[in-house]
Amino acid sequence: MGIALEMSWRDTAFDPDTLQILCQAYDNTLLRLGDSGQPRIVKEVIAERIIALASRGERNPDRLCAEVLSRALTPARRSAAFAMSAGSRRLPIDR
Repeated sequence: MGIALEMSWRDTAFDPDTLQILCQAYDNTLLRLGDSGQPRIVKEVIAERIIALASRGERNPDRLCAEVLSRALTPARRSAAFAMSAGSRRLPIDR
């Protein structure tokens, strides 16, 4: 679990099973964005959005990831993120 996730969850209580789901959603979101080189603030915003969705009851890691990505990406990058195959987990860089 990343430092952003640890910081964001300090004041939030989730059971161990839910924490595992939220960590999976967080990791998947970072993978789809291309984890390396993401600023800390981006990671914190991702964690906060996942926590907010989970606080409203969402527990599906794929839906958590998709919702965060839908708000974070331009339409072209969003399409690429959802169309990626399992073997290609990084998004092309917008130019």
